Amino acid sequence: EGEGDAVQGKCLGCCGGAQTRPWAMLVQALPLALMYPIRRIATWLMFVAIWLNIQNQTVLDPKLNRLEALVVALALERLIAEMLLPVISIIIKWLVIGRYREGTHRLWSNYYLRWWLVDQCIQLCGRGVFRHSQFALRLYCRLMGAKVGKNVKFHQRARVAEFDLISIGDDCLIDDVTMRAFCLEGTRMRLNGVSIGARCSICTKVSVAPGINIPHDTCLGPLSSTYEMQPEDVPESNRDFCTQAFPEPAWYWKIPGFLLLLVVWLVVQSPLLFVLRTMCLQPWYKKVLSTYGDVLEWFLTPDRIGYYVALRVVRACVQPLIKLACGIVVKRLVIGRFTAGPRCRSGLEVFRHWLMSRVLPPDDLHEALQLIGVHYGGVSVVLRLLGAKVGKRIYWPGSGFQGLVEYDLLEVGDDVIFGSRSVIMCCDAADAAPVRIMDGANVADRCVLLPGCTLERNSLLGSGGLGGKGYTFEAGSKYVGSRHGSSVLLEPGSSAVAGASTDRPFGRAFYGGEAKYWIVPSWLHAAVGSSSKAFAVAYRALTLSLALLLTSLTLEAMGKVREAYQFSDVAGLLVPLYAATQNAASILALVLAVAYKWMLLGRRTVGEFDWDASSYCQRWHIYLAMTVLIRNAYFGRGLLEYIQGSVYLVWYFRALGAKIGKDVCLYPTGADPMMTEPELVTIGSDASIDRASLVAHINSLGRFSLNQVTVGPRATLRCDSRLLSGATMLKDSVLLEHTLILGGDVVDKGSTWQGWPGQIVAMAQCIEET
Repeated sequence: EGEGDAVQGKCLGCCGGAQTRPWAMLVQALPLALMYPIRRIATWLMFVAIWLNIQNQTVLDPKLNRLEALVVALALERLIAEMLLPVISIIIKWLVIGRYREGTHRLWSNYYLRWWLVDQCIQLCGRGVFRHSQFALRLYCRLMGAKVGKNVKFHQRARVAEFDLISIGDDCLIDDVTMRAFCLEGTRMRLNGVSIGARCSICTKVSVAPGINIPHDTCLGPLSSTYEMQPEDVPESNRDFCTQAFPEPAWYWKIPGFLLLLVVWLVVQSPLLFVLRTMCLQPWYKKVLSTYGDVLEWFLTPDRIGYYVALRVVRACVQPLIKLACGIVVKRLVIGRFTAGPRCRSGLEVFRHWLMSRVLPPDDLHEALQLIGVHYGGVSVVLRLLGAKVGKRIYWPGSGFQGLVEYDLLEVGDDVIFGSRSVIMCCDAADAAPVRIMDGANVADRCVLLPGCTLERNSLLGSGGLGGKGYTFEAGSKYVGSRHGSSVLLEPGSSAVAGASTDRPFGRAFYGGEAKYWIVPSWLHAAVGSSSKAFAVAYRALTLSLALLLTSLTLEAMGKVREAYQFSDVAGLLVPLYAATQNAASILALVLAVAYKWMLLGRRTVGEFDWDASSYCQRWHIYLAMTVLIRNAYFGRGLLEYIQGSVYLVWYFRALGAKIGKDVCLYPTGADPMMTEPELVTIGSDASIDRASLVAHINSLGRFSLNQVTVGPRATLRCDSRLLSGATMLKDSVLLEHTLILGGDVVDKGSTWQGWPGQIVAMAQCIEET
C-alpha cells in the first residue's frame, strides 16, 4: 500500500479515473456529509439532555428556572465538547492512521484517503481545552505522537500535523507557521520528518519544508524558509521578531487583566442573554420541560424558531461590533498610547501590550470590519479611534492585519493601496518604532513590515515583500519578495516617479465621483455585507429547525406518544434527518455561490479593470460579500475546506469556469485563498497543488488587471508557493516551498524552482506522455 493500491490492475495516481473511483469519492464525502452533521447534532442532543436533567431536578420559579437551566446547560455543553472533541480526534488518529511513517504513497490510494480523513477529523474537532495554555498545547502534540521538548511555546495559530514525524527541541519558539511532514510530488504524496533543534526560533510566515533538520539555536526570520539557513541568514537578532519571544506579564498583573477581559466578555454576551431571556419568558403551557417531546414542541413554535435565528444573527452581526467598541474603550481609557523607543520591561508596560493583544485580537477586529466594509472609509475611522494616523482614499486589505497591536505607531498616508494577508509589527521583543506608509505607496499581499520600516511616496513593496527593521524604501522604488533577510530590488526610485501624483483609480472612483458607472456607497456595502452574513447564519440555523420538524412529524406518524419520547427515539431519527437536511443545504449553498458568480461577474476575461473605468471590482466585492454563505460557515471553516483534495472541489471550480484536467489534486491541506478567478486558471492533468496561490489578478499601484495563469500536466506547487498573474508552469515542473513566479515568467519543463522570487535549482528528465 505504501507505493499505492491497485484497482483492476492499474496503479492509482498513474491512470485516469483514480480520483473518481467510488471508494475515494465515498471517503472524501464523509467530512461534509456525515462528520460535520454528527458533530453538530451530537452537541445539540447533549445540551438538551443536560437542560432536561437540570429542569427535572430543580424547584425554582418556572420562568427563571427555564432561563437559568438553559444558560447552565449551554455552558456545560460547551465545556464537555471542548474536553471531549480533541480526545476523540486523538483516538481516531491512532485507530485510523496509527503512527505516521516516512515514505511515498500514490494519491487517492488507501493510505492517502486515511491520511486525508484523519487530517479532516483533527481540523473538525479542534484543540478544545488544549489551546488555552502552552502546557496543554505541548501535551496535545505529545498525545498525537509528536516529540516536543520542555518550554516550547506555540502561537495560537501555529499548526502541527503528521505529529509522529515532528520533533521539536527544548525552549523553541514557534510563531504563526505550519509544520507538517506532508508534501506533494507529482502524482504522489510524501511524508518526511521535520526535526527542530533546541532553542530555535521560527518567525511568522516561515515555510518549513518536510525532511528538514534545523540545527540548534537557528533563528529563522519572517518570510524566510528552511532552504535559507546559512549563518548569515539566521542571525540571533531574528529571535526578537518571534511573537513568542515577547515578554509576558507576571501572574499578579494577569489577574486584573483577566478580570477586565471577563467584564468585556460579559458585556459582549449581554445581547445573547437578552434574547435568551425574552425567549424563555414567552408563555408556555407547562411550567417545566420534562420530556423530549416537550423540547421538540418548545423549539418548534414559530416564535422560538425566530428567537433561535435571532441568537445566531446577534452572535454573527452584533457581538463583533460590541467587542470592537469595548476594545476601543479599553484602549483609550485603560491602556493609553504606545510610544516609540526601546521596549520597556516594566510590569505595567508589559501588561499594556499583553492586554491590547487580548482585548482586541486582529481576528476579532477583522470580523467587525467585515460588517462595515473591509476596504472602505469605515476602516480608517476605526483605526483612528484606536490611535493610528490615517490619511484619505485608502484601499484597505480585505483580510485585515495580523501582528498589529500598537496602533499608535502606525502611520498611513493618502491614496495608499494594500494587498491582503500582510503582517504589520510596530513592536518586537526589543524595540517599538513607527511603521510609516507614505502617500501613494503600495503594500502588496503577504508582506511583513517590521518596526521602523518606512515606505516613501509612490514606492511599491510587491508580493511577499519584507520591510526590514528600520529600513526605508526610497520614493518611487519597486521591491518584491524576501531573499536572505531582505527584499529584492526590481526598480530603483527616481525623482519623476517620486514626484508623480498619488491619484489612484480607486480614490477617483470611490471618493472623487469620477467613475463611469454608479458607485455603491460605503454604507450600502456595509449593509450588503451585514445582511449577507445574517442570511448565512439564518440559513444554517434553519436546517436544524427543519430537521426537528421532520423528526416530530415522523414520530407522530409512527404513533409515538409525545410524553413518552425517549432519547433514543429522538436521536435515532434526528441524526439521519439532520444529516439529510444539512447535506441538502450544503449542496444548495454551493449552487447559490456558483449562480451568484455567473449573475454578478459573468465570464472573466484578460484585461485591465481599473476602478474608475470598469464596475468589475465593485461587483467582485459584492460577490465576495454574498458568498459568505460558504466561507467561515462550519465551525470556523469554509464549506470548501471539507472537500479540499477531492474531486468535489475540482467539480466546483469547473462549475465556476476553471479548466482542470483529470486527477488533479487540488489543495489537500487547504489554501488561503483558493483560486479567485477560476476561468482564468488552466490546470493540466495529474497536476498537484498544495497550499499554494493561483490568483489571476494584480493590483499594482491601484491599476487592477486580470491575466491567465497556467499549470501544466504533472506540475507540482508545494506549500507557500505562488504563481503571479500571467505566470506559466510547463509540464513536470515543480515549485518548492516558499517560491514566487513573477507575472510573465515561464517555469521550464521538468525544472524545479525555489525562492521568493524564484530561481531554478534543478532540472530533471521529463516523463514522456504515454
